Amino acid sequence: MTARGFLRSPAMALLVVALAWAVLVPALGVPRRILPPLEVVLMDGWKIAPALIAGFLRTLTETLLGFALGAAFGFLCGTGFSYVRFLERALFPIFIASQTVPVIAFGAVVVISFGNTILAKVVIAFYLTFFPVTVNTLRGLKAADPQKIALMRSFGASRWQMFRTYALPSALPTIFVGLKLGIASA
Repeated sequence: MTARGFLRSPAMALLVVALAWAVLVPALGVPRRILPPLEVVLMDGWKIAPALIAGFLRTLTETLLGFALGAAFGFLCGTGFSYVRFLERALFPIFIASQTVPVIAFGAVVVISFGNTILAKVVIAFYLTFFPVTVNTLRGLKAADPQKIALMRSFGASRWQMFRTYALPSALPTIFVGLKLGIASA
C-alpha cells in the first residue's frame, strides 16, 4: 500500500478518531458518564473479549448453517421448478406468498415456537436465504438458450448432460446473485 493509500484507509480513519478521542475528551473536560476516556473503554473491551468472541462464533455458526441449508433447499427447489412444470405451477405461488409475511412477525413466531435456541436462528436464516436462491436458480435455468438446448438434444444429449454441461454453467451467474442476496439476508 502506498503512503497516499494508507492516508485514505479505514485504519488511518480509526487512528485519527482514536487520537482525537484520547486528546480531546480530557482536554474539553467531557464527563466520564457521557464519554469515558479511550483507555477505559479499551480495558473494559479487553475484559469482555472472550464473551464477544464466543457470541461471534455462535452467530457465525447459526448464520452459516441457516445459509447453507437455505441455499441447498433453494437450489433444489429452483431446479425442480425449472424442470417439472407442474411443481412450478403448484408450489411457486406458495413460495411467493410465503414472502409476504413480515420477517419480524416470522421471527417472533419462530422464537416463540423454538425459544432462543440455535435452531430458531437457523430457521430464520434459512427462511431469509431460500427464496432469493430459489428465484435466481429458476430464473437462471429458464434463461438457457432454447437453440443450444435443441442442438444438444439433436446430438442425443440426455437431460442430465444438458443440465450439467450447459444449463447449470450458464445459470451460475444468476445463481450466485441469489447466493449473494441470501448471505446478506441471513
